[in-house]
Amino acid sequence: MNKLDGFEELIKEKLEPFEVSYDGSSWAAMDQKLTQAYHKANTLKKTGRAGIVLAGITLIAGGIYFANSHHFFAPPQDRSDVSFTTPPAPVKNSATAALYYPADASVKKAMEQDSSLPLPAQVNVPTSNLGNDSGHTIQTHPQKSVNSHRDQLVQPNTSPVSNVSTVAPVPSEIREPSAQFSLSQHEGCAGSVIAFRPERIDDKVNYLWNFGDGTTATGITITHAYTTAGNYTVTLTASRAGKTRTAHSEVHIFEVPVADASWKMTEDRLIPEMRFTNLSRRAQNYFWTFDDGAVSTKREPSKVFTRVGLHKVSLTVTGDMGCSNTKVFRVPVKRTLNLLAPTSFTPESNIQLNQSWIPRAFEAFDTRFTVTVMDQNSGKKVFESSNANEKWDGRDKDGYIRYGSSYIWTCIFVNKYQEEETQQGYFVIVR
Repeated sequence: MNKLDGFEELIKEKLEPFEVSYDGSSWAAMDQKLTQAYHKANTLKKTGRAGIVLAGITLIAGGIYFANSHHFFAPPQDRSDVSFTTPPAPVKNSATAALYYPADASVKKAMEQDSSLPLPAQVNVPTSNLGNDSGHTIQTHPQKSVNSHRDQLVQPNTSPVSNVSTVAPVPSEIREPSAQFSLSQHEGCAGSVIAFRPERIDDKVNYLWNFGDGTTATGITITHAYTTAGNYTVTLTASRAGKTRTAHSEVHIFEVPVADASWKMTEDRLIPEMRFTNLSRRAQNYFWTFDDGAVSTKREPSKVFTRVGLHKVSLTVTGDMGCSNTKVFRVPVKRTLNLLAPTSFTPESNIQLNQSWIPRAFEAFDTRFTVTVMDQNSGKKVFESSNANEKWDGRDKDGYIRYGSSYIWTCIFVNKYQEEETQQGYFVIVR
């Protein structure tokens, strides 16, 4: 027999005193009791689930009722007409004989830490953060230390909040008006426009300008023109709400020269010439312009016109202070410079005077000139001369005379004032 069999024998020997005979009815009774117990447990399980659901519904409904009764969901009332301030010390309410403290956590903490402070029977704390404007009462026990008790929240106190105050509006300080101003120029010529403007613009300020020449104006940005030379004091008066300020500035105006002239037609060596006489006043410099593009800086120039009719002549004069004036004249010209250039000629004519072409005026007086002849059809130059004795015989570079052709001539010459002048004309070759 092995060790395992010995062990089994030992177990059997120990259990034999407890052995009982088999009874089938006992086993059947036990099975019936187990079955009944099982059905009860199953029934309790189902009932427990329903109870849990019912308890949850009851809890939710109770929470909603509690919140509504304590105004947790009430909209905050509009108290924009007042402001809440924290008083530096508790204020005693004579009606309730209670002390009111600000709803500040730091104050409450200080009370809890210092047990020597006298404890009131109740403390009314504003609770606007709880959804309404009423105070809540915190019940305490005066006989014992505050540190050993919890504050208990009880029903709201509907009495008015004692620490509500209305803040009166503080009037803003009226701004002092400023009369300091600037101007576009401190000196100028008579007739020039000067702009004036305050340095600090305020729409609520009234501005009155006095220009010192008997004229005034109102407004912010003003322009003014002085018509007479002189020194003027400009004054600006700025006023607002009974407060007035003034400022001054000097303006110097200079005289403007007067431009004027007369003219007369003369003849010098067969050349009609217009001579101008200067009648200007208070002028030092002169500048003449003519409608053919010619200019002159002489005081009294002369001009040879090449066209009959009215000619535009402009004279600009400048004074010693830089002021200037301009006048425009309409000068009538009845006779023009005639270089005696033929309008036609016949190269093979029996008349010797008409066999060649040159402006005949250059044969009469000695002056520098250059004359050029161009074919009007081709635009090519066919002749050029600077000598009155060198005349054109009508032949082109190929030696041909082209009868019936038209030509343009241009002559540049120097007049007696050593000024260059230019004239142009046309002529045709005939048989």
